Amino acid sequence: MIFCDGRLRGTAIHVFTPLHNSLTSGSIIVTAAHVLYDQKTAKPFNKCVYRPENKRLTKVGFANISLHQFNPKSGDKLQQAEDDIVFIRLKKILIQPTLTFRAGNAIGRELLLIGYNSDENNISQSEGCYQFRSHYFVSEKLLLHDCDANSGASGGAVLDALTGGLVGVHGGTLLVNKSQSGGGGILKGSKSDPEMLINQARKIDHKVIESLNQFSAYPSKNFQD
Repeated sequence: MIFCDGRLRGTAIHVFTPLHNSLTSGSIIVTAAHVLYDQKTAKPFNKCVYRPENKRLTKVGFANISLHQFNPKSGDKLQQAEDDIVFIRLKKILIQPTLTFRAGNAIGRELLLIGYNSDENNISQSEGCYQFRSHYFVSEKLLLHDCDANSGASGGAVLDALTGGLVGVHGGTLLVNKSQSGGGGILKGSKSDPEMLINQARKIDHKVIESLNQFSAYPSKNFQD
């Protein structure tokens, strides 16, 4: 879980990289970029930490954050959703298991969403959901899905239920205005309602995998100040 300025902001995923077995500086996690920003001021939070498996007595600080294109001040909600992903190198090496990125088409395959559940105050799993095809909204970079998502699930893992591969990073819920071609807004979490409230994740594609590999191999050249 990601905690910033003393409050829970979202979920994060411990990811496997080609250099995972040789990492010495710290593990890498991925999350939705917007969880690192104050929604009211559009400014980054002062201090964020990662809490593995939501263990209260374990807090791991951030060493550096990858370059990203997410703009919290943008009025283009579609662009925000497509850019809503960031990698974080931690100050310690985690013992917990990793998930592996899988690029590819998830149409017709059962999905799982693993993320924080605000109703139960724990990390839970939404099962039996699938990729959703909207009649009003389309993006090559987003994976639309009908998994139930609660507040705090942003940054959660969308998995291929058959292979266990990580196919998306949950970003939130797009509030769609049918009279327009794009999303009317992004909510923190909601139960899916086809064509009105569309849950979306940043799809894992080859560009995302390349960004992870570059950040893993050359962290000093690929991080935010």
